Amino acid sequence: MSKANRISGYFDYGGVLLVPVSLNGDIYSFMVDCGAAHCIINRNLLDQIAAEISDTKLRLAPIGKQTVLASALKIKDFEVGARKQNDVTVGILDFPDELKKLNGLLGMNFLRNYRFTIEPDTATLVLREIPIREK
Repeated sequence: MSKANRISGYFDYGGVLLVPVSLNGDIYSFMVDCGAAHCIINRNLLDQIAAEISDTKLRLAPIGKQTVLASALKIKDFEVGARKQNDVTVGILDFPDELKKLNGLLGMNFLRNYRFTIEPDTATLVLREIPIREK
């Protein structure tokens, strides 16, 4: 079984876990959100990230009572701890001013590739490879 990758974070905004995420080599603060189908970045990061917005639109789960269509872009190098994925599609949304420490959401299109747990006593996200089952 592969070694667990432990990503130290911190709790904020009433108890959600924020962890460092590297986008094309630059580190940002993302909220771990297993209820989000896609990773999301705050629109104010666009000037800092070397990526082009695609013509693709992501349909996001209802925010409030409305389904949202978000612009999307691909992040060439998306890394959480030692777990790296290439060409990860992320949605782009405007975050409210109250969330100024939050750069994005770490959603299921990244997390679903791992067995993941949150250790609340240490503010740690643990990512493990999913073993391939033999038939």
